[in-house]
Amino acid sequence: MKKAIDEPSIICSVDKDLHQIAGLHYNWVKEEYREVSEHEALKYFYTQLLTGDSADNIKGVWKCGPVKAAAILAGLEGNERAMFNAVREAYGQDDEMKLNGRCLWIYKKPDDDWRNHWNQLTSTA
Repeated sequence: MKKAIDEPSIICSVDKDLHQIAGLHYNWVKEEYREVSEHEALKYFYTQLLTGDSADNIKGVWKCGPVKAAAILAGLEGNERAMFNAVREAYGQDDEMKLNGRCLWIYKKPDDDWRNHWNQLTSTA
């Protein structure tokens, strides 16, 4: 019998990249539980897109650290399109942002590719 997808679960990991996924998280090294909201998960992704990630060889936006990233995303809580547009403006061109987004984006469901997400956010509809 298949397990239902909507059953409660906890992400047990020391990998900070998984904070892109909303839900309960447990870090056994720090012995910390944390709940990540949908907004926090998206904000984490866009922050990482701005700052880059040297462990994953993502350059990010030139001279954009956590403080500058926080300033760029400030006041945009709850509005993904606004966060997307602010990050897109900081990049100044789409090719590198698309590539970095594809490398950083974590699939949360089947066919959850960054290209599909990009297309939804850039559509005028």
